[in-house]
Amino acid sequence: MNNNTWYAVGAAVSLAPGMVKQFKVAGRELAVYRTKADDTNESRLVAFSNRCPHRGTSMSLGKVTGKCLRCPMHGWLFQSDGQCVSVPSEQDDRAFGKRFHIPHYPAMESYGLIWIFVGSDLELLRRGVPAISELTQPGWRARYWPSIWQANQTRAIEILLDFSHVAYVHPMFGQPSEPLIPEYKIERNVEEWLPSWRAAVPFRPPRNLLQRLLRSDVSVSGQLTHYFPNFTRLDVSLGSQGNAHRLIIFEAYTPLSQEETKIHRIVLRNFFPMSAFDFITRLIVKEVIEQDRRLVVTQKPTVAPFQDPTQEKHARADALQLNYRKQMKRSFKDGTLLDLQGDSPLPYLRHQPSV
Repeated sequence: MNNNTWYAVGAAVSLAPGMVKQFKVAGRELAVYRTKADDTNESRLVAFSNRCPHRGTSMSLGKVTGKCLRCPMHGWLFQSDGQCVSVPSEQDDRAFGKRFHIPHYPAMESYGLIWIFVGSDLELLRRGVPAISELTQPGWRARYWPSIWQANQTRAIEILLDFSHVAYVHPMFGQPSEPLIPEYKIERNVEEWLPSWRAAVPFRPPRNLLQRLLRSDVSVSGQLTHYFPNFTRLDVSLGSQGNAHRLIIFEAYTPLSQEETKIHRIVLRNFFPMSAFDFITRLIVKEVIEQDRRLVVTQKPTVAPFQDPTQEKHARADALQLNYRKQMKRSFKDGTLLDLQGDSPLPYLRHQPSV
Protein backbone atom coordinates (compact mmCIF):
# COMPACT_ATOMS: atom_id res chain seq x y z
CA MET A 1 0.00 0.00 0.00
CA ASN A 2 1.03 3.60 -0.47
CA ASN A 3 0.83 5.13 2.98
CA ASN A 4 0.90 8.77 1.87
CA THR A 5 -2.63 8.98 0.54
CA TRP A 6 -6.15 9.39 1.86
CA TYR A 7 -8.16 6.18 2.26
CA ALA A 8 -11.94 6.10 2.39
CA VAL A 9 -13.26 3.88 5.17
CA GLY A 10 -17.04 4.32 5.16
CA ALA A 11 -20.10 6.51 4.77
CA ALA A 12 -20.13 9.64 6.92
CA VAL A 13 -23.82 9.19 7.78
CA SER A 14 -22.95 5.92 9.54
CA LEU A 15 -21.10 7.83 12.27
CA ALA A 16 -23.26 10.25 14.23
CA PRO A 17 -21.84 12.60 16.92
CA GLY A 18 -20.92 10.57 20.00
CA MET A 19 -20.49 7.33 18.03
CA VAL A 20 -17.34 5.25 17.56
CA LYS A 21 -16.81 2.50 14.96
CA GLN A 22 -14.05 0.14 13.93
CA PHE A 23 -12.60 0.39 10.43
CA LYS A 24 -9.70 -1.38 8.76
CA VAL A 25 -6.95 -0.07 6.49
CA ALA A 26 -4.23 -2.45 5.25
CA GLY A 27 -4.68 -4.90 8.10
CA ARG A 28 -4.58 -2.12 10.67
CA GLU A 29 -7.58 -1.73 12.93
CA LEU A 30 -8.71 1.84 13.55
CA ALA A 31 -11.22 3.28 15.98
CA VAL A 32 -12.91 6.30 14.41
CA TYR A 33 -15.25 8.49 16.39
CA ARG A 34 -17.14 11.73 15.96
CA THR A 35 -16.90 14.12 18.87
CA LYS A 36 -20.04 15.42 20.47
CA ALA A 37 -21.12 18.86 19.31
CA ASP A 38 -19.60 21.76 21.26
CA ASP A 39 -20.95 25.25 21.94
CA THR A 40 -20.60 26.10 18.24
CA ASN A 41 -22.65 22.98 17.38
CA GLU A 42 -19.64 21.49 15.59
CA SER A 43 -18.26 18.00 15.87
CA ARG A 44 -15.11 16.54 14.32
CA LEU A 45 -13.80 13.16 13.21
CA VAL A 46 -10.97 11.52 15.15
CA ALA A 47 -9.09 8.34 14.19
CA PHE A 48 -7.05 6.25 16.66
CA SER A 49 -5.29 2.95 16.58
CA ASN A 50 -7.93 0.51 17.78
CA ARG A 51 -5.78 -0.85 20.61
CA CYS A 52 -5.44 0.77 24.02
CA PRO A 53 -1.72 0.92 24.98
CA HIS A 54 -2.61 -0.35 28.46
CA ARG A 55 -3.94 -3.85 27.74
CA GLY A 56 -4.71 -3.85 24.03
CA THR A 57 -8.48 -3.56 24.40
CA SER A 58 -10.52 -2.52 21.36
CA MET A 59 -11.04 1.23 21.56
CA SER A 60 -13.98 0.97 19.16
CA LEU A 61 -15.94 -0.44 22.13
CA GLY A 62 -15.15 2.68 24.13
CA LYS A 63 -17.31 5.68 24.97
CA VAL A 64 -17.08 9.15 23.48
CA THR A 65 -16.81 11.71 26.25
CA GLY A 66 -16.94 15.23 24.82
CA LYS A 67 -13.93 15.37 22.50
CA CYS A 68 -12.24 12.37 24.12
CA LEU A 69 -12.53 8.59 23.87
CA ARG A 70 -12.59 6.42 27.00
CA CYS A 71 -11.24 2.86 27.00
CA PRO A 72 -14.05 0.39 27.83
CA MET A 73 -11.90 -1.78 30.13
CA HIS A 74 -10.13 0.51 32.61
CA GLY A 75 -11.52 3.94 31.73
CA TRP A 76 -8.30 5.48 30.42
CA LEU A 77 -9.27 8.71 28.66
CA PHE A 78 -7.58 9.91 25.45
CA GLN A 79 -8.07 13.33 23.93
CA SER A 80 -8.26 13.85 20.16
CA ASP A 81 -4.48 14.20 19.67
CA GLY A 82 -3.94 10.77 21.27
CA GLN A 83 -2.69 12.10 24.60
CA CYS A 84 -3.92 10.19 27.64
CA VAL A 85 -5.46 12.72 30.04
CA SER A 86 -6.85 10.46 32.73
CA VAL A 87 -6.03 7.10 34.35
CA PRO A 88 -8.83 6.73 36.94
CA SER A 89 -7.07 4.02 38.98
CA GLU A 90 -4.16 6.34 39.84
CA GLN A 91 -4.22 9.03 42.51
CA ASP A 92 -2.62 11.68 40.30
CA ASP A 93 -4.38 10.35 37.23
CA ARG A 94 -3.80 13.28 34.87
CA ALA A 95 -0.06 13.55 35.52
CA PHE A 96 0.28 9.78 35.28
CA GLY A 97 -1.60 9.77 31.98
CA LYS A 98 0.81 12.23 30.35
CA ARG A 99 3.24 9.36 29.93
CA PHE A 100 0.98 7.60 27.42
CA HIS A 101 -0.23 8.22 23.90
CA ILE A 102 -2.29 6.33 21.40
CA PRO A 103 -1.49 6.70 17.67
CA HIS A 104 -3.89 9.08 15.96
CA TYR A 105 -4.38 9.88 12.29
CA PRO A 106 -5.80 12.79 10.29
CA ALA A 107 -9.46 12.24 9.45
CA MET A 108 -11.88 14.24 7.35
CA GLU A 109 -15.30 14.08 5.74
CA SER A 110 -15.65 14.69 2.01
CA TYR A 111 -18.17 13.61 -0.65
CA GLY A 112 -20.20 11.97 2.11
CA LEU A 113 -17.32 9.62 3.04
CA ILE A 114 -14.94 9.33 5.99
CA TRP A 115 -11.27 9.56 4.93
CA ILE A 116 -8.16 8.60 6.92
CA PHE A 117 -4.54 9.53 6.19
CA VAL A 118 -2.03 7.03 7.60
CA GLY A 119 1.15 8.57 6.17
CA SER A 120 3.61 11.22 7.31
CA ASP A 121 4.10 13.47 4.24
CA LEU A 122 2.44 16.77 5.15
CA GLU A 123 2.42 17.99 1.55
CA LEU A 124 0.52 14.93 0.38
CA LEU A 125 -1.73 15.23 3.43
CA ARG A 126 -2.81 18.72 2.36
CA ARG A 127 -3.52 17.65 -1.21
CA GLY A 128 -6.66 15.85 -0.15
CA VAL A 129 -8.65 13.75 -2.62
CA PRO A 130 -9.49 14.35 -6.30
CA ALA A 131 -12.18 16.94 -6.95
CA ILE A 132 -15.62 15.83 -8.15
CA SER A 133 -17.05 19.18 -9.20
CA GLU A 134 -20.27 17.63 -10.54
CA LEU A 135 -21.40 16.85 -6.99
CA THR A 136 -22.10 20.54 -6.42
CA GLN A 137 -23.55 21.25 -9.86
CA PRO A 138 -27.30 21.20 -10.58
CA GLY A 139 -28.72 18.42 -12.69
CA TRP A 140 -26.57 15.62 -11.29
CA ARG A 141 -27.75 12.69 -9.21
CA ALA A 142 -25.16 10.84 -7.11
CA ARG A 143 -25.27 7.49 -5.35
CA TYR A 144 -22.75 5.63 -3.16
CA TRP A 145 -22.44 1.92 -3.95
CA PRO A 146 -19.41 0.30 -2.26
CA SER A 147 -18.25 -3.28 -2.67
CA ILE A 148 -15.62 -5.59 -1.17
CA TRP A 149 -13.47 -7.82 -3.36
CA GLN A 150 -11.38 -10.75 -2.20
CA ALA A 151 -8.46 -9.41 -4.22
CA ASN A 152 -5.34 -7.34 -3.78
CA GLN A 153 -5.70 -3.61 -4.29
CA THR A 154 -3.27 -3.58 -7.24
CA ARG A 155 -5.34 -6.09 -9.18
CA ALA A 156 -8.61 -4.29 -8.36
CA ILE A 157 -7.20 -1.03 -9.72
CA GLU A 158 -5.62 -2.57 -12.81
CA ILE A 159 -8.82 -4.11 -14.16
CA LEU A 160 -10.25 -0.63 -14.74
CA LEU A 161 -7.03 0.41 -16.50
CA ASP A 162 -7.35 -2.59 -18.84
CA PHE A 163 -9.02 -1.59 -22.12
CA SER A 164 -8.61 -4.84 -24.04
CA HIS A 165 -10.71 -6.95 -21.67
CA VAL A 166 -13.87 -4.94 -22.40
CA ALA A 167 -14.62 -6.72 -25.69
CA TYR A 168 -14.68 -10.12 -24.00
CA VAL A 169 -15.99 -9.34 -20.51
CA HIS A 170 -18.51 -6.49 -20.89
CA PRO A 171 -21.03 -7.11 -23.71
CA MET A 172 -22.76 -3.82 -22.93
CA PHE A 173 -19.66 -1.83 -23.89
CA GLY A 174 -17.69 -4.07 -26.24
CA GLN A 175 -17.91 -6.94 -28.71
CA PRO A 176 -15.58 -9.90 -29.31
CA SER A 177 -15.97 -9.22 -33.04
CA GLU A 178 -14.18 -5.87 -32.54
CA PRO A 179 -11.32 -6.55 -30.12
CA LEU A 180 -8.70 -4.28 -31.70
CA ILE A 181 -7.53 -1.46 -29.43
CA PRO A 182 -6.29 1.54 -31.41
CA GLU A 183 -3.07 3.10 -30.24
CA TYR A 184 -3.99 5.57 -27.54
CA LYS A 185 -2.19 8.44 -25.88
CA ILE A 186 -1.71 8.72 -22.14
CA GLU A 187 -1.82 12.34 -21.02
CA ARG A 188 -0.39 13.63 -17.76
CA ASN A 189 -3.08 15.77 -16.16
CA VAL A 190 -1.12 18.85 -15.10
CA GLU A 191 -4.16 20.76 -13.81
CA GLU A 192 -4.71 18.39 -10.91
CA TRP A 193 -2.73 18.66 -7.66
CA LEU A 194 -2.56 14.87 -7.48
CA PRO A 195 -0.40 13.02 -10.02
CA SER A 196 -2.84 11.68 -12.59
CA TRP A 197 -2.97 10.24 -16.09
CA ARG A 198 -5.88 9.96 -18.49
CA ALA A 199 -6.71 8.22 -21.75
CA ALA A 200 -9.69 7.88 -24.08
CA VAL A 201 -11.64 4.65 -23.64
CA PRO A 202 -12.41 2.77 -26.91
CA PHE A 203 -16.04 1.69 -26.35
CA ARG A 204 -17.76 -0.35 -29.09
CA PRO A 205 -21.16 -1.37 -27.70
CA PRO A 206 -23.78 -3.22 -29.77
CA ARG A 207 -25.93 -0.58 -31.49
CA ASN A 208 -29.24 -2.33 -30.85
CA LEU A 209 -28.54 -2.47 -27.11
CA LEU A 210 -28.03 1.28 -26.83
CA GLN A 211 -31.04 1.97 -29.01
CA ARG A 212 -33.23 -0.02 -26.65
CA LEU A 213 -31.72 1.68 -23.60
CA LEU A 214 -31.88 5.30 -24.80
CA ARG A 215 -34.41 4.98 -27.64
CA SER A 216 -32.03 6.61 -30.07
CA ASP A 217 -29.02 5.91 -32.25
CA VAL A 218 -26.21 7.34 -30.14
CA SER A 219 -22.45 7.22 -29.97
CA VAL A 220 -20.52 6.25 -26.87
CA SER A 221 -17.25 7.80 -25.77
CA GLY A 222 -15.28 7.62 -22.55
CA GLN A 223 -12.28 8.93 -20.69
CA LEU A 224 -10.48 7.21 -17.84
CA THR A 225 -8.41 9.13 -15.30
CA HIS A 226 -6.13 7.42 -12.81
CA TYR A 227 -5.12 9.51 -9.80
CA PHE A 228 -2.11 7.81 -8.34
CA PRO A 229 -2.13 5.73 -6.30
CA ASN A 230 -5.68 4.73 -5.40
CA PHE A 231 -8.36 6.72 -7.24
CA THR A 232 -9.97 6.27 -10.67
CA ARG A 233 -12.62 8.20 -12.53
CA LEU A 234 -14.47 6.88 -15.57
CA ASP A 235 -16.44 9.41 -17.65
CA VAL A 236 -18.91 7.92 -20.13
CA SER A 237 -20.78 10.10 -22.63
CA LEU A 238 -23.81 8.80 -24.51
CA GLY A 239 -24.69 10.99 -27.46
CA SER A 240 -23.23 13.98 -29.28
CA GLN A 241 -20.92 16.36 -27.46
CA GLY A 242 -22.78 19.23 -25.81
CA ASN A 243 -26.01 17.25 -25.66
CA ALA A 244 -24.82 14.00 -24.15
CA HIS A 245 -26.03 11.89 -21.29
CA ARG A 246 -23.08 11.57 -18.93
CA LEU A 247 -22.26 8.87 -16.43
CA ILE A 248 -19.35 9.23 -13.99
CA ILE A 249 -17.98 6.41 -11.84
CA PHE A 250 -15.48 7.60 -9.23
CA GLU A 251 -13.74 4.87 -7.24
CA ALA A 252 -11.47 5.05 -4.19
CA TYR A 253 -9.66 1.80 -3.38
CA THR A 254 -8.86 0.93 0.23
CA PRO A 255 -6.81 -2.19 1.02
CA LEU A 256 -8.31 -4.02 3.97
CA SER A 257 -5.66 -6.75 3.85
CA GLN A 258 -3.27 -8.33 1.39
CA GLU A 259 -6.15 -10.14 -0.30
CA GLU A 260 -9.15 -7.93 0.36
CA THR A 261 -10.02 -4.50 -1.06
CA LYS A 262 -12.97 -2.23 -0.39
CA ILE A 263 -13.98 -0.11 -3.37
CA HIS A 264 -15.81 3.07 -2.42
CA ARG A 265 -17.80 3.90 -5.53
CA ILE A 266 -19.66 7.15 -6.23
CA VAL A 267 -21.86 6.97 -9.34
CA LEU A 268 -23.19 10.19 -10.88
CA ARG A 269 -25.49 10.77 -13.85
CA ASN A 270 -27.09 13.81 -15.46
CA PHE A 271 -29.97 11.95 -17.09
CA PHE A 272 -33.14 10.26 -15.82
CA PRO A 273 -32.90 12.05 -12.43
CA MET A 274 -35.91 10.27 -10.93
CA SER A 275 -35.19 7.94 -8.00
CA ALA A 276 -36.85 5.02 -9.79
CA PHE A 277 -33.97 4.96 -12.28
CA ASP A 278 -31.48 4.46 -9.42
CA PHE A 279 -32.53 0.82 -9.35
CA ILE A 280 -31.85 0.35 -13.07
CA THR A 281 -28.52 2.19 -12.89
CA ARG A 282 -27.45 0.10 -9.94
CA LEU A 283 -28.33 -3.15 -11.70
CA ILE A 284 -26.22 -2.15 -14.71
CA VAL A 285 -23.26 -1.01 -12.58
CA LYS A 286 -23.52 -4.09 -10.37
CA GLU A 287 -23.49 -6.42 -13.38
CA VAL A 288 -20.40 -4.75 -14.86
CA ILE A 289 -18.62 -4.87 -11.48
CA GLU A 290 -19.42 -8.56 -11.04
CA GLN A 291 -18.13 -9.34 -14.53
CA ASP A 292 -14.78 -7.88 -13.46
CA ARG A 293 -14.71 -9.22 -9.89
CA ARG A 294 -15.18 -12.88 -10.78
CA LEU A 295 -12.05 -12.75 -12.94
CA VAL A 296 -9.85 -10.56 -10.76
CA VAL A 297 -10.21 -12.85 -7.72
CA THR A 298 -8.65 -15.67 -9.77
CA GLN A 299 -5.49 -13.79 -10.82
CA LYS A 300 -2.06 -15.09 -9.76
CA PRO A 301 0.12 -13.76 -8.38
CA THR A 302 -2.37 -11.95 -6.20
CA VAL A 303 -0.25 -8.76 -6.21
CA ALA A 304 0.44 -7.21 -9.61
CA PRO A 305 4.19 -7.80 -10.15
CA PHE A 306 5.19 -4.16 -10.55
CA GLN A 307 8.79 -4.74 -9.48
CA ASP A 308 9.52 -7.45 -12.07
CA PRO A 309 7.98 -6.66 -15.48
CA THR A 310 9.17 -9.99 -16.89
CA GLN A 311 6.91 -11.96 -14.56
CA GLU A 312 3.97 -11.32 -16.89
CA LYS A 313 3.74 -10.74 -20.64
CA HIS A 314 2.49 -7.43 -22.01
CA ALA A 315 0.82 -6.00 -25.11
CA ARG A 316 0.63 -2.50 -26.54
CA ALA A 317 -2.93 -2.14 -25.22
CA ASP A 318 -1.61 -2.50 -21.65
CA ALA A 319 0.01 0.96 -21.66
CA LEU A 320 -2.14 2.46 -18.89
CA GLN A 321 -1.58 -0.55 -16.63
CA LEU A 322 2.15 -0.41 -17.26
CA ASN A 323 2.18 3.28 -16.37
CA TYR A 324 0.55 2.39 -13.04
CA ARG A 325 3.18 -0.27 -12.38
CA LYS A 326 5.93 2.21 -13.22
CA GLN A 327 4.58 4.65 -10.62
CA MET A 328 4.23 1.84 -8.08
CA LYS A 329 7.83 0.79 -8.59
CA ARG A 330 8.99 4.39 -8.20
CA SER A 331 7.00 4.74 -4.96
CA PHE A 332 8.56 1.56 -3.62
CA LYS A 333 12.03 2.96 -4.26
CA ASP A 334 11.06 6.28 -2.65
CA GLY A 335 9.91 4.47 0.48
CA THR A 336 6.30 5.67 0.25
CA LEU A 337 5.05 2.19 -0.59
CA LEU A 338 4.66 -0.13 2.38
CA ASP A 339 3.99 -3.83 2.67
CA LEU A 340 0.56 -4.64 4.02
CA GLN A 341 0.56 -5.36 7.72
CA GLY A 342 -1.12 -8.09 9.67
CA ASP A 343 -3.58 -7.56 12.48
CA SER A 344 -0.93 -6.52 14.99
CA PRO A 345 -1.41 -3.05 16.51
CA LEU A 346 0.52 -0.09 15.17
CA PRO A 347 3.60 1.13 17.03
CA TYR A 348 2.68 3.77 19.57
CA LEU A 349 4.19 6.77 17.87
CA ARG A 350 4.19 10.00 19.84
CA HIS A 351 3.94 12.38 16.89
CA GLN A 352 1.40 12.11 14.13
CA PRO A 353 0.50 14.72 11.49
CA SER A 354 -2.78 16.52 12.05
CA VAL A 355 -5.15 18.22 9.66
